Amino acid sequence: MLSLNNIQFTQLDPGSYCATATLEGVLPILKTNTPTAQSLKRQDQRQGVRLLLQKLLDELAIVDTLEELEFPYRLSRHGHYVCFSHSANKVAVAISHKQAIGIDVEINKVAWQVAKRYYHPSEIAMLELLPMAKRDYLVKLLWQIKESFIKIDQNKLAAGLGMPYPALTQQLLTNDMLTNRLFDSSFTDLNDRSFSQHQLTILKAQQTVIVF
Repeated sequence: MLSLNNIQFTQLDPGSYCATATLEGVLPILKTNTPTAQSLKRQDQRQGVRLLLQKLLDELAIVDTLEELEFPYRLSRHGHYVCFSHSANKVAVAISHKQAIGIDVEINKVAWQVAKRYYHPSEIAMLELLPMAKRDYLVKLLWQIKESFIKIDQNKLAAGLGMPYPALTQQLLTNDMLTNRLFDSSFTDLNDRSFSQHQLTILKAQQTVIVF
């Protein structure tokens, strides 16, 4: 029986919210890598994020259904934007009434070799100067931010991961991001993107990043 534990709701701004939870019911197959087991896990994760969305809607007293015919997902009646994420037995959902929203939960480390394959050379040059522990933390954090933007912009994975964010990367390097905080700064040097149109929330305890 699939169930959600450790549900946490977070208000991001007056019209944006997210929820995270632990998915119970997939644990017995997480250590199994057969195609059947992985297919069952994906089915459980798909069901889990939708269960969590309903929990969030109930929390906000919103009665609506999910429109899934095209990306980004939206609520049928209210038109709120919806985004899902899952990693192993962790699930997350975010909604926003104002614009497309991106969320990424990730419990696994992002390997340095993988980052060097996808990240922009300017980002790699900055990251490789860091002590390993901080480098590994920021490699994963950047991955989650990029994944969130991929969901907002509907980019392909390689293109989205390779997009440079030099001003954001520099800001992350010069700030202590080891505690939960709202990161609300304006950036203009992001590959002609104005980051002032978005905010970034890092929920370290939930291993979740939201761009909204």
